[in-house]
Amino acid sequence: MRTPLRSLLVAVILAALVPAGSAVATTRATPGARPQAAAAAPAALAAKTTRPGAAVAGRDYVAGRLLVGFRSGTAGARRNAALRAVGASPARALGRQGQLAVTSRAADVPALARRLAARPGVAYAEPDWIRRPNACDPSVCWYLGSAGVDAFGVHTAGRRGAGSTVAVIDTGVAPIDELGSRVTGRWTCEPTCVADTGAPDPVDFDHGTMVASLVAAADDDSGITGVAPEASIKAFKTDTPDGGLPVSAVVSALNTAAAQSDVDVVNLSLGSLVPSQAEEDAVNAVLAAGKTIVAASGNDGNYLPSYPAAYPGVLAVGATNESRGSASFTSYGKVDVVAPGEQVPAINPDGDVEVVDGTSFASPIVAGLIALRPTTGTGRQLRSRLAVEDTATAGAGGGDAKRFGHGVANAPGYVASHDDGAYLVLETSGPADPVDYASSGQLPNPSTNFDAYVLKTDGTLGAVPGQAEASFSVDGTAQAGDRPFVGVGGGVFKAQSGTLDLARGATRTGSAAVEGSSENGSVPVRVLRANDQAPGVPLSGSGDAAWTQAGTLTGAESSNDDVDDVYAVFLGAGDTLDVGLFQAPGRDVPLAALFAPGTTDVFSQFDQVVACADADPSPFCPSSLHYRAPVAGTYLVDVYTGGPVPAGYHLTWAVANSSGLPIAVLTGTCSPNGDGRKDTCTWSAGALSGWTTTSIVTKGFTTVASFAGAGSKSWDGRNTGGTPQPDGAYVLRVLYTHSGGRTLLRTFPLVLDRARPQVSNLVVAPNPFEPVPADGDRDTTTFAINSNERSSQLRVLVYKYGTTQLLRTIAAGNLPAGRQRVSWNGRTLSGVQLRGKVTWRMEITDLAGNVYQTGRYGLTIL
Repeated sequence: MRTPLRSLLVAVILAALVPAGSAVATTRATPGARPQAAAAAPAALAAKTTRPGAAVAGRDYVAGRLLVGFRSGTAGARRNAALRAVGASPARALGRQGQLAVTSRAADVPALARRLAARPGVAYAEPDWIRRPNACDPSVCWYLGSAGVDAFGVHTAGRRGAGSTVAVIDTGVAPIDELGSRVTGRWTCEPTCVADTGAPDPVDFDHGTMVASLVAAADDDSGITGVAPEASIKAFKTDTPDGGLPVSAVVSALNTAAAQSDVDVVNLSLGSLVPSQAEEDAVNAVLAAGKTIVAASGNDGNYLPSYPAAYPGVLAVGATNESRGSASFTSYGKVDVVAPGEQVPAINPDGDVEVVDGTSFASPIVAGLIALRPTTGTGRQLRSRLAVEDTATAGAGGGDAKRFGHGVANAPGYVASHDDGAYLVLETSGPADPVDYASSGQLPNPSTNFDAYVLKTDGTLGAVPGQAEASFSVDGTAQAGDRPFVGVGGGVFKAQSGTLDLARGATRTGSAAVEGSSENGSVPVRVLRANDQAPGVPLSGSGDAAWTQAGTLTGAESSNDDVDDVYAVFLGAGDTLDVGLFQAPGRDVPLAALFAPGTTDVFSQFDQVVACADADPSPFCPSSLHYRAPVAGTYLVDVYTGGPVPAGYHLTWAVANSSGLPIAVLTGTCSPNGDGRKDTCTWSAGALSGWTTTSIVTKGFTTVASFAGAGSKSWDGRNTGGTPQPDGAYVLRVLYTHSGGRTLLRTFPLVLDRARPQVSNLVVAPNPFEPVPADGDRDTTTFAINSNERSSQLRVLVYKYGTTQLLRTIAAGNLPAGRQRVSWNGRTLSGVQLRGKVTWRMEITDLAGNVYQTGRYGLTIL
């Protein structure tokens, strides 16, 4: 069932720890939570537990061998002299300028290489390094294999993160052998960050230690291997004794990391539902310092975003399993890429291997991937993020871009993107405003723009991209073309499609081609389903869609576990909006929440909710939404439920202009029966400059008749085909549409009523009555009758007895259905007091002009 809005206000992404039902304790570490220690480990892991003092592999070399490169033009004699000076001799040539040299097997080869490199004519000298497959058993470190980020081959080729630094803002990092001296800095933030100078206390370091191990655990014969096993770690402890991580401490850690010149990547395996401006400012400071931020998308398994992952510019990471499918617990409010996060081995503070679950552990895998080859230069954080997204590969069943983002992070593709001549073209979708929300999918606006990026990760391009152009398509249909690329800084160039109105439910991908340059290519655009929060649904259209949207779910959509449609409507200051939400009985009825202008994220900015409507009404949220706008702007109507709505829903809306639209309904109830009384329903819709006017008569959600243009209009009770319509209630909808897209809709009731009123129980009392001597006893008489409908007029006509001479008409108007009365004191209109016997009859006229007349009856005036 749908989660009530008031519950969402206090919901938090942090989920409870879930133990597995197997012999191996599995921890799902939600952002900020500390996982429990594993009770046991499988055999493959037990054989690889950390041994104190284990040597760090990765810098081994062949004893007694050197690799030497000589500068062009260096004579053979000079080469041999350089080798002899360090006690080495030539063995064989390697390439045009390279040389394999040998020396004593007991020699300090690295020291000899340094001495040799300083000799004249020597371009380089180095040990004959040994490359090895990862020592970690692939069945254990599956996250490094093809089911994960495919890092084994990258390690073998020499990319292991040496020289890179990852800041881990978490619960602190214990002094485990798997990381050794590569933890180059420690801070405790309470909330101000203070550098730790003594030996760290490993208490409560569980979560941060395991996160750091997945980044940079040594590639040796014990434990596990990190994605970047030679990278350095800077550890920030931001948690409190109760396990929470206050934003104040996180902000201090972010600002401290921003000031660390050697930090390349910041990992944030933490989060909650509520955004923080202070935290977002600190995130922006880190990004402005050129550092990439990677964060966990959350573990709630729903479409609510986790912050800080949901901030623009942050690389949000969801979790996958060994089948490359989306982990069931992954929150997908914003997911840019995914990485292994289910049944992943990590090292805890005791040095033991523990199997864990959570997006907390997918995030550091991506942080380690970036550390394998961090981008340099200005704008590097943007280039790194785009490179990760662009080189991601498809996951299993990854058609839902909401859960998979751009795909599974891929180490070979990311590293290769930095090679000479590499370029990337990436498209993302964002709202039609200056803020780039990348692939978050949180697009409240019905109009969307696409951004195509062309870049080289080294900041250079083979051709001036400003001379190239991009074209865009969605679902195979061309959307925009011939859009030039312009520089956005840091060797990145962007072409924008301009504002596009996407069809509701568009799901297929399109492409952007880079034409006019030596750099050509295309990459998919991900268009998310409307009920998955993007790109939104316009609150406008033609015919019935001008005032209603049918949210019927069919096919694959019917299996979704949520419905979330966003409609945008412009209201001027003082305008009123009325919204009705209807659903078949017995279904889970969505709730409609109205968000104020400036809302960018209907998933979390609940403080922006100004009104709501719910079929299960409460004082908090009544059954209908009525709102008067205090300020002009685009308001968002978010219709959502926590469960599928197989029969769909209908949303109706009406906007009343504060200054009053020039509309007048002259006859709202009519009887087209040819009797000359209210035979047509009539109204007038005045013209507004720059607006088109359409009048539509509807029955329920079905159009009966439509009238184009402004001016006086009338409806004779027939549909567009000329068929008379049955009596009953109808709705007149007068729609004004501005050339700029704003719509104003006023609704009015219309009634067809061809039947005369039905009356009963006609009585006049007292009869006779005695107005003279005005003693308060029977001075007036009352005519009363029952009518089945409201009367526009009730008249009693009094005649001279035995004639048709009218003596007096007594009238009352607009009487409700039921008992209707009118009184008389026996006088004529001129004030003459009548005496004796008179006759009378009653006429009842309903709102449609139908008249019922009674017979004549006698009355005596004493």
